[in-house]
Amino acid sequence: MRAVEFLDKHGMVEFVDGTLSATKLGKRVSELYIDPLTAVRLIEAMKAKVEEITTVTLLQMLCMTPDVPSIPMARIPFERLANYYEKHKEELPVKPPDPDEEPEAYEAYLEALKNVMVLEAWVNEVSEGDMYERLGVEPGDLAALREKAEWVCYSANQIANLIKAVDFINPLRVMTERLRHGVKEELIPLVRLEGIGRVRARALYTRGFRSIEDLKRASVDELMSVPGIGPQIARRIKEQLSEMP
Repeated sequence: MRAVEFLDKHGMVEFVDGTLSATKLGKRVSELYIDPLTAVRLIEAMKAKVEEITTVTLLQMLCMTPDVPSIPMARIPFERLANYYEKHKEELPVKPPDPDEEPEAYEAYLEALKNVMVLEAWVNEVSEGDMYERLGVEPGDLAALREKAEWVCYSANQIANLIKAVDFINPLRVMTERLRHGVKEELIPLVRLEGIGRVRARALYTRGFRSIEDLKRASVDELMSVPGIGPQIARRIKEQLSEMP
């Protein structure tokens, strides 16, 4: 009964002619296989007031949900977390609870903030080796975290479309791809190509191949001059481009 009350309170079910039915929101949440509490927290974050929607804004939205797990990290002391919070507090849609009144909730808040730090490093193209050295996160834990975060981000985009949270629709769509590939927004067109990951995409971008049109104009030999792009990869790039309109 409490579950039904929770779903009813948050607009995911309704009674129609005495029959309990899922609303459009409830159906979409079920289709996305996310915890209803995740949906509630995402919607609350979209309604919160922040001066600007930034990378950190979006990542905290995701990390404050039960569907994004905390992962073990050994190298983020409290002082560093506190400094990170002070730097980004105006961007955060969810504010911290009082540590004296809600110590467990405060600890969970800090754990989520650690996840934000890790994911921010990932989408800003910090290498996995550097992330281990700086943050103490193992590659397997990082993979699990970013996969969960990517799905919740996609789900958030779907919910934003449904509730018409227009300011969040495109930023969440972009962030979903950034989480998938571990890149800044400028590299998204490049990493969509088969065989081009974050390292090769950055190498291409640095050499001036910054768009699909740039790649279409380039010869195989020009592409091969880029570090990490051998003849097979260069030819595969050109094959893919030839199939594009």
